[in-house]
Amino acid sequence: MPTYERHSAPGGAGGSAGYHGSSERYPVTSNLRPAQAELKLIEWRPVVKTSLRGFATVELTAVGLVIRDVVVLAGRNGPWASLPAKPQIDRDGRPKLGSNGRPAYSSILEWRDRELSDHFSAALVAAIRDRQPDALEG
Repeated sequence: MPTYERHSAPGGAGGSAGYHGSSERYPVTSNLRPAQAELKLIEWRPVVKTSLRGFATVELTAVGLVIRDVVVLAGRNGPWASLPAKPQIDRDGRPKLGSNGRPAYSSILEWRDRELSDHFSAALVAAIRDRQPDALEG
């Protein structure tokens, strides 16, 4: 049965942000079957700028999770999707820059492993191509 983890802070205080000590598992729902998750493309907003091709809103229908602002990029190996991220900000409120001189980002959501990430990316690219076949071309 699918579960989520509740992380407890030391001393019994509940849910302290950033603490990853002991955890308890609770069922999410009893009617979810271990079927292959389906991705539903809710919205596609094309924005072509350098490697950026646009932003998608998707739903993972098995769990009812809607993810907004999924970034879709294109490169040498074709298009791929990346979960939303937030810009890193320095203490003066300015965007931090990475070693490449571009703004640095921090993950908000992440897949448990590369296989899940690749599967999600391929499913979203296929959904976009079904809706708008030339959307991901240069």
